[in-house]
Amino acid sequence: MASQQEIPSFIPNYLAIPNEDDMDIMFFGSVVTNNPLLSQYGSMVVYDHHTGELKTKYDIRHAGVLQKFDDSTRKLHFGYFAGIWSKIIWSIVGLAPVILMVTGTLMFIIRRQPKTRLNRRKKTLPAHSLKHYN
Repeated sequence: MASQQEIPSFIPNYLAIPNEDDMDIMFFGSVVTNNPLLSQYGSMVVYDHHTGELKTKYDIRHAGVLQKFDDSTRKLHFGYFAGIWSKIIWSIVGLAPVILMVTGTLMFIIRRQPKTRLNRRKKTLPAHSLKHYN
């Protein structure tokens, strides 16, 4: 494949076919590197959609620190950097705000209930038995 000849060890993972006149054919893929956090779409080869000639190529290995950091956030964001266990941990961490909201609401409801029961009791008890509650 021509895109693999343009960038050494390029593995195409996604093909963007033009759906408008001004778009080009783009191959997104990964390259062999020692950084395990680089995404599957970090490198790119772009061809003109009319002539098929190479327009540009982008190898993530030759990019700056910020571009590599930005590319590595894909795996960190979705949690697919260490197999199934990282996905499970990321799912639990992602559900933590919902769990905190539900447990916080339950704690609020439970703490309100004893006060209303105690107030009802005070109203129905005779005056001499209120000494124990005050």
